[in-house]
Formats: sequence, C-alpha cells, structure tokens
Amino acid sequence: MSRRFWFIVLACCMLAGLLRAQPDTLWTRTYSYAPRFFPNGILWGHDGNILMSGIMAGANSEDAFILRLDSEGNFISLLQYGQIDMDEEVPAYVCKTSDGGYALATQTLTNGHSSNYYLARLDSSGAVLGERMYGVPPNDELLNAFITTSDGGFVMAGQGHWSSTPFAFRVDQNGDSLWAREYHFTPRGEAYGIVQTSEGGFAMTGWGLDDSSRVRVFFAKLDSAGEVSMFQYFGGTNQPDRGEEGKEIIIANNDGYLIVARTNSYSEHVWDLFVLRLSEDGDSLWARIIPCGTYNVPTHCRGLNDGSFIIQSICLTGTTYNLSLTRLSSAGETIWQGAYPVNGWFHYAGLDTDAMGRYLMCAERPFSEAYIVLTEPDTALSARPPSAIPRRSALKVNAFPNPFNAQITISFQNRSGAPVSVQLIDILGRTAADVLSNAPINGDYEFVYDASMLSTGIYFIKATAGQELATVKIILTK
Repeated sequence: MSRRFWFIVLACCMLAGLLRAQPDTLWTRTYSYAPRFFPNGILWGHDGNILMSGIMAGANSEDAFILRLDSEGNFISLLQYGQIDMDEEVPAYVCKTSDGGYALATQTLTNGHSSNYYLARLDSSGAVLGERMYGVPPNDELLNAFITTSDGGFVMAGQGHWSSTPFAFRVDQNGDSLWAREYHFTPRGEAYGIVQTSEGGFAMTGWGLDDSSRVRVFFAKLDSAGEVSMFQYFGGTNQPDRGEEGKEIIIANNDGYLIVARTNSYSEHVWDLFVLRLSEDGDSLWARIIPCGTYNVPTHCRGLNDGSFIIQSICLTGTTYNLSLTRLSSAGETIWQGAYPVNGWFHYAGLDTDAMGRYLMCAERPFSEAYIVLTEPDTALSARPPSAIPRRSALKVNAFPNPFNAQITISFQNRSGAPVSVQLIDILGRTAADVLSNAPINGDYEFVYDASMLSTGIYFIKATAGQELATVKIILTK
C-alpha cells in the first residue's frame, strides 16, 4: 500500500466526528521507596484496593515489589519478592487468581546475565504461598507478558535466547511446567502479548522479521499444547528502518481479536499507534493509525462493557510526555483521545478499569518515583451504544461462490418494505464500490456482480434497507 493511502487513513482518524472530552482526573499520587523505583503494572484488587507492581533497586540489589494502596491511594503495605543473590528485572507483572489471591511474575538476572522466569503465588494480602524458578538453557529468556489460564495455571511469553525468537512457557496451577516453546516462524522476533482463546488455545502477537527482513507485527494462533496452528504478518513497507511491532492482544467482543502496535512506516513521526481488528480466523476487519504528537507507543488495551476499546499509550506532545488514552468504538471510530501529563520520560505504564468506568494508570518518573492517575468515570460509556449491532430480521444477504474470481452472485431477502442499497466495503472500512443505490426491490432478489476492477483481498457486502443492515464477508482471488 502507498504512503499516500495511509496518510488518508491517518487524516480520517484525526477528523472523524466530533470527539467527546476525556475523563477528568479524580486524583494523582506520587510514591518513592527506593533510590530506583520502577512501576510497570497496576490493578484493582479483589477487595477494591489498588496493587501496583514493578522493580525497586537499592545500592546492591533489585527486587520485584507490590505496593498495596487503598482506593484513595493511601499506603497499606510494600512487599518485596525475588531470589537471594539474584537481581529481579523490569518488568514485574501481577494478576488475580480465582482463589482470591494473586500471582507475580518477573525475570531474574544472575552474574549480570542468564535470565530466568520467576513465579510466586500470593495470598490476598500479598504473602508468598509458593515460588518457582524456570529457565531453558542457556537461560536468556525475556518476559513481556503474563496471564492466568482457565484451569488456574499461567502462561509467560517474551523472547527466547537473547535477540532470537518469540517464546512462550506454560505451567499448571501448582507451578509444574507443561510446555515451553521457542517459535521459529521468524528468524528473529519477540512476543509481547498473549491471550487464551475460547477453545483453550492461545493467540499471540509481537514483532518478527519477514522474508525481506522487514520488522512487522505477527499474529500467531497456538493450540493448548503451544503448537502453532496459524501465523501471519501485518503491516510493513519497503522503506529501510521502518516497521511495526505488536504490543498487546485482547479478545474483542467475544469475536476475534484487537492488537495494538507501534509503527513508523506511514509518517515521519518517531512512532504512531497502530490498531488492528482481526476476525477469529485472523482476517483483518479494520486497521487504524492514530498519532499523538511525534511519539505514540501503546502499552495496554482493554475491552469495555459497551463493545468499545480503551488504549493506553506513551505520548510525546512538544516536550511533555503523557499517559495517553484513546477510546475507540467497536468499528474503530475515535470517540475521544486524552493526555495526562507525566513529569519526564518513562518507558513502562500500567492500566486497569473498574465497573464505574474509571481508568487507573501508573507510570515511572525518572528514576525514583511511581506516579498514579485515577480518572473520573467515562461518561461516554453510558452515552454511546455499541456501534455495530446489526438488525437482520427483515433483511438477509448471501453471496456465492466464495471465494470468487471476478464475478460473484449476490442474493438478498428484503422484507422491510424500504429501498435497498448494496455496497462493497474493504477491510479498512472504505467503500470500494456502490453496487445498488436505493433500489425499490422487495422480496427475494439475485444478480451477478462483476468485481474484476477490484484488487485481490477481503471485502464485505453491506446491504441496507431503512433501519435494517446485513453483511457478509467475501474473498476476491485472481
């Protein structure tokens, strides 16, 4: 795709609609308990208190920590974790477990090299119930993602041997290893996000080098044993020193996936936010490029209860580094974008949400402070309904053969009494062709459409009649 095309996409993202205002800040807090204090994760605990995780470093050692705060940000406890005679490294992740406790994962460093995974099971107060160390020789694993599984176990993902390939590691609820996989679908790469699917397998994203040695976002589906069942790249241009890197993946509305990534392929910015919406099969449904100043690198994303998404990123506007939040509808439209200033450059950040629609964030302040922001409730959650809930009772559409070459038969049933319009929409939401416009057709209708002027790819037939909407995905091959 040409850079001109992506600049059009970028402009559309910037100009689409009137944006709602970002939620106001409810309170901010700053904490410092060591000469170096690096937070990278935050969540609402089982009891409504706040847990922030990271690495704290003194003169001779580094340890993982969990800082427990009440809902107003007041201190409850500070607990440290790790192995004696080893240094724990950023990041340190904490997640809830189904028994009312927590789990913490980080990586350890021995003698300045040889990194291993460290996992601790914790009770509701943060006390250690058990801890384990894991490593695959020569023990240079890097940790970028940590999740719980439906059976009470855990998966850690990152990079295998130093500067090598994506890596994932699964343990059961007792901490016993189930499998460890280093993935060679790319000659070099790194996993940054992983999520469990409804089938019990996993979907993973990160970056890898394609056959032309371009850095691109990868999407891989794994079975429950960690074996690759599907893999593909997204993004990428032929420009030197340009590319995309996947940063996190989530299940999107129980139907496919959302990947947030960073890109520098389509503008002169250092980095822009790159968002991909994929189907369950990994097909691209839409993609968006979202700038924020000259530097906009995603850190986390969450699905919200109305089908929309909130994306956190590190954003540089002028000389100010910000915790940035971007709210997207289920169709990828920008509802609002906001910035919450942080005093100084930072590399790690954390995000969580609650039932009231508040956003809880943390960041590091160079180099000895942790900074927390809690917002007011997001009023757009109740003000804006899900954007793509089709009503199909009076209008149905189908197409065959599918996939097709040049010509396709489109059939529909219209019981609405309203005129019918039919369009072909590409995977980025653009109208590729107007097939019918307000045609006064009721009942059953079928016709052959010649799509030979279109490029090979995935399209959607979008039929509308009054308030009725019906869609079907088609694949054009040549």
